Amino acid sequence: MIEVGSGVSLFTGKPFCTVRWGAETGQLTPEEMRQHGLACIATAEAAERDAALMGFLVAGGMSRQEAVNVLIGVRMHRGEEED
Repeated sequence: MIEVGSGVSLFTGKPFCTVRWGAETGQLTPEEMRQHGLACIATAEAAERDAALMGFLVAGGMSRQEAVNVLIGVRMHRGEEED
């Protein structure tokens, strides 16, 4: 589980955001947190879009491996790295 929170520095009065996962904790500026949040949303959208494309290709008769190869090609065309 990833938890997030907000805070204000006692020393500077500047805002910050915390991110906690397991025993690890990190701190981001509000702008960094916004960018991270937007990246998370974009990743979730891409995952659903990729799953829809794969489902379409497999339903059309491609093997899952062939569909994965098409997906890799689409990602390369979009300039994305493989995960």
